[in-house]
Amino acid sequence: MISADKITKKIKNGTEYLTILNDITLEIHKSEFVSICGKSGSGKSTLLSILAGIDKPTAGTVLIDGVDIYSLTEKELAEFRNQNIGIVFQKFNLISSLTAIENVQVPQYLAKRGKKSNQSAKNILKYLGLEDKCGIKIGKLSGGEQQRVAIARALIQNPKIIFADEPTGSLDCANSRLIIDLLKKIQREVNTTIVLVTHDMSIAQITDRVIDIDYLAKKSLDL
Repeated sequence: MISADKITKKIKNGTEYLTILNDITLEIHKSEFVSICGKSGSGKSTLLSILAGIDKPTAGTVLIDGVDIYSLTEKELAEFRNQNIGIVFQKFNLISSLTAIENVQVPQYLAKRGKKSNQSAKNILKYLGLEDKCGIKIGKLSGGEQQRVAIARALIQNPKIIFADEPTGSLDCANSRLIIDLLKKIQREVNTTIVLVTHDMSIAQITDRVIDIDYLAKKSLDL
């Protein structure tokens, strides 16, 4: 489902360039639930953004379901993300002026398909245990409920892949476990590929496979 080859990312730091990722190669299979772990500053969130088509690498290729995503134009890539990828952020990235169901429908608006589906949004919120929260403004929901709305938004376009960047980082232990259990439920029942960045090994060990970015970086240097 995902194949990344020799991913390198450098950013300008004054007159020099700082290497964030160097020659990272990995594969993630369809319907896998994979966690990417590593020490703080190791580049795991940057890698996730590159895999999700948000942050272009300095060098290397990313294939998603056989499509070289960085060979696409910006418009084509935006459309590809909307149709194939759902993203869940640590800080939720919800729109406070909108209700739960309106936030879920945002990707439908961006798709410019002429209409949105109230029923599909309601069905997803119900699936995640939020059927009674549809008309409530985001600011009145708890942190755990907001993260579930963010997951619902990621699911609305029936994506092949969900990328989750520290989705439990702002939550307490009980809500963290709830979010991970929901992601596993989605993987199991919808066969969605899930890629999770986390610094918490107790969460990472619940996933099917742990990718250690520090090991990948060392392996690239050994080569």
